[in-house]
Amino acid sequence: MATEANTIARAGRGLLGQVEEILGGGNVDPISVVATGRWDPRAVAHEVVELLAPTARAKGLDLRLVDAGSSGSRSGDATPFRRILTNLVGNAVKFSGRGSVVVTLGSHRGSLVASVRDDGPGLEPDSLDTLFDPGVRGAAATGVEGHGLGLANVRDLVASLGGTITVDSRPGDGATFIIRLPEVVAAPRLDAMRVLLVEDCPDNRRLLHHHLRAAGVEVLLASDGLIAESIARAARLDLILLDLAMPGRDGIETLRALRSCGVNAPAIALTASIDAATAEKSLEAGFLRVLTKPVDPSTLRRELRAACSGRAAA
Repeated sequence: MATEANTIARAGRGLLGQVEEILGGGNVDPISVVATGRWDPRAVAHEVVELLAPTARAKGLDLRLVDAGSSGSRSGDATPFRRILTNLVGNAVKFSGRGSVVVTLGSHRGSLVASVRDDGPGLEPDSLDTLFDPGVRGAAATGVEGHGLGLANVRDLVASLGGTITVDSRPGDGATFIIRLPEVVAAPRLDAMRVLLVEDCPDNRRLLHHHLRAAGVEVLLASDGLIAESIARAARLDLILLDLAMPGRDGIETLRALRSCGVNAPAIALTASIDAATAEKSLEAGFLRVLTKPVDPSTLRRELRAACSGRAAA
């Protein structure tokens, strides 16, 4: 029973990763990769190979794992690596009609090096430049079920881990994907941050509030500049997110009022549209930067982490 239960659990994790990739549309949050524990690349790779082995056997493929001296356990969350490997090995099995699929683990100067080599149809040289673009599918994918999101997600996941991915392939000679992942460094904790969000549009305010709470920060809300000033006078703030185009007192006027009453928390401007003149004026007024709405969660968390790091260094 234990073996069957483990197989079901592995399959469930693999299926969940695929669903997340489709629903996420390639949006990967780099800040969510936090050093929270230890995991073993060999165990994850073995899990992925076992999960896909029945499909490989049904096609007559030799799917195997080779450990060439991986760097042992690593910090962080194993989920991104599992999703990367599941996608690459799954593609190799899907598009190969003969031969073998070999997953190799190794290390180089502290980085984890993993490769997936197959004996499939290979890739045309002119397809390599766009291979990782969302929605792009190679000639070998013609008539094969898929969305063209997998490799785009792999690229983003690898980037979120601070790594690189390369591919070596020639038509008729298979393909080899190589990923290199450095050791993960713990990201700053965001759960002690307090952010003032000043946004007059209820829908935008609700969405940004959701993303901020999901990041773990404490959020104070204001619908206009006067309320923002009242809150800021009474609360310790680590960051201010301030809409530029508010009725009455706009974002720049609000920031000036906050500075005049001694509120020195860093401020980021939010706007639905931006041009060079508005950006320049905002930066001159004292905003750190200008973000265009809607702000995606990964960008928002990047700004939160930067503000958190600045606070720690102060």
